[in-house]
Amino acid sequence: MKTTFRTLAWLAVVVCTAFMPRPASAERYAALVGVSNYAAFPADSPMQLQGPRNDVPMIRSLLEQRGFQADHIRVLADQVAGGQVPTRAAILDTLDHLVKLAKRGDFVFLYFAGHGSRVPAESTAKGGKSSVDGWREIFLPSDVGPWEAGTRQVRNAIADDELVARLDQFLAKDVFVWAVFDACHSATLMRSTGDPQIRYRHVDPLLLGVPGAPSESPTASDAVPAMARVQAQRTRGTGAEATGPGGYVAFYAAQTTQTTPEMRLPAGSPDRKPYGLFSYSLAEALSTVDGASYRQLAQFVLGRYGAQNINSPTPLFTGSHLDAPVFGSQRQSAVRQWPLGIDSDGATLPAGQLSQLTVGTELDILPNPLSNGADALGTLRVVSVDAMRSQLGPSAQPGRPTVDLSKLPRQAVARLTQPVRPTFQLRVVPPPAASGADVQLVRREIEALQKDPAAGMAVQWVQAGQAHDLRLVVEDGLLWQVPPTGQLYKAGGQRAPSIRIHQPEFRDKLVENLHKMGRAQNLLRIASALQATSAASNLQVTGTLASKAGDPRPVEAVSAMPATTGDALELTVRNVGRTAIDLTALYIDAENGITALFPEPAGSSNRLEPNAVATVKAQINTDPSGLERLLLIGVEAKSQQAHYDFSYLAQARVERMRSATAPADDIVRMFDDAGLGDDPRSRGAKLVASPDRTALRVFTFQVK
Repeated sequence: MKTTFRTLAWLAVVVCTAFMPRPASAERYAALVGVSNYAAFPADSPMQLQGPRNDVPMIRSLLEQRGFQADHIRVLADQVAGGQVPTRAAILDTLDHLVKLAKRGDFVFLYFAGHGSRVPAESTAKGGKSSVDGWREIFLPSDVGPWEAGTRQVRNAIADDELVARLDQFLAKDVFVWAVFDACHSATLMRSTGDPQIRYRHVDPLLLGVPGAPSESPTASDAVPAMARVQAQRTRGTGAEATGPGGYVAFYAAQTTQTTPEMRLPAGSPDRKPYGLFSYSLAEALSTVDGASYRQLAQFVLGRYGAQNINSPTPLFTGSHLDAPVFGSQRQSAVRQWPLGIDSDGATLPAGQLSQLTVGTELDILPNPLSNGADALGTLRVVSVDAMRSQLGPSAQPGRPTVDLSKLPRQAVARLTQPVRPTFQLRVVPPPAASGADVQLVRREIEALQKDPAAGMAVQWVQAGQAHDLRLVVEDGLLWQVPPTGQLYKAGGQRAPSIRIHQPEFRDKLVENLHKMGRAQNLLRIASALQATSAASNLQVTGTLASKAGDPRPVEAVSAMPATTGDALELTVRNVGRTAIDLTALYIDAENGITALFPEPAGSSNRLEPNAVATVKAQINTDPSGLERLLLIGVEAKSQQAHYDFSYLAQARVERMRSATAPADDIVRMFDDAGLGDDPRSRGAKLVASPDRTALRVFTFQVK
């Protein structure tokens, strides 16, 4: 049923000075490329993808909601209404058309979803001289063919240098380009996922007939796509330093040494569909973080990965204008609200799971986008929801006034007034029933744990195929803890945690690992939830990461900074607000260990008065290596009350307990729940801390 929306306002905004003004006549254009079907592979091959056919309509809808005209969006995607077949010629012709069409000050959004691969770079080949890692990255259109020995190219593949050439043409015309690549750029030593619903957007070069690997493997510093490396050499300044409206930002789903999956999302929904993990996370960010910069958008995506226990791949974000507002829009307030629509079934919203709305979410109904909370006409709740749309019904809260849909003002909106509530259960898939003494032993121990909730854990044991945070796999006499992407690394920097099965303390080790995993995972869930609402933080953070062999590098809260054991981390945190802040710094390592870095020494004051400065220091020293995070938690202090200090969440054999004099409010209860402490049977869902009182910053490090 067609829905009529009562207002064209997508959000109520407080208009501030634009970060980067665009000419009044500027246009927005987009090219959306999604390749699901490949003629070179059998129709039933796992090389055929399912996600791009869902990714492209999702991204197109978001662009239209953000002001892109439908006739300015070119779609090259198979099995998508109105889409052109995404052949090599069609893709390059579209890019060339946009280069001719776009003028100074225009905005161009480029999106690629499909398979990626790589070929050896040769100095005699076009673009080969620009390669620093021995590889050239390629995107595979629908008509890709095999390796051709004569041309030393994969037939019809689109090479990185061909995309860079178009980028240069846009930049030469002072056009702003945002490019998003949801494709793998190279292979990793990775086992099968064990889940046929998870596919990786990577084609091994051997399947294309590409000859052997180059003599040298990529290094950590080289493992970035060629477009990012080339662009970094051509950057023209950021922010106020820019001389024109042109610029460039690129989001990559994976670095050149990683693969990226597509999977059925959102987790836990009975109606979930295959999407690219990166595309879906980006769409969540665009639907949740309003008025954000590209840097804040990137931080949100990294937060969503952490909240889902996805530590690989590590997306890459680069460009000359990461601090510019997304789509060149003017800065907006953080108010999250949507226009109401009315159809034969009642009230609807053009927002759903991507905006982190769930069945039961309560929304205040306001007369117009600029109304304050006191003007609320009543409350409606979400009764059904899909990725992009919600159906509303009467509120479940007693005492709330009934909303008469027939009498709603034309500009009525539904406003989300409560922050997202993270869940504090660890969802685990046990090993499947099978013959073998090791599997039977593990399953007996798990059955014993299921009967003993007093073990101090809030574990929900789920079946294979259901949404989960962890999957247990028995191989080689070990119990491996596998993330939800299904990747099981048995060696190298991404080696999965494991427990030796045949040892007297196996059950104790399993309990300890699950408890540590649950605590670390829940802290990252809180971080993800708060990032959506606390972008304007009163914590000003600067810092460096220094190694013995090189000069200190500035710390960035975007992407995963490469680090090595022995690197020295030093952050300076300043309270730039008008009220005191209680600061806690927690470091979550690759083994789910949590170290309290501030206050230091433990028990000392962690209160920062306005304009006060704190220093957080650490030396990175971890084995095994992997993805690690530093959380800075700042809570607005209350006068005449004990400090908010969450260092008791540190992982240790003998855990420090929270002081009995600490504040006992929703903020503390939220972090207590994250710790899986006290009685796990007595906990209910707690509200996330009020975003106007809580600031949270996350820094991510890829330790090797």
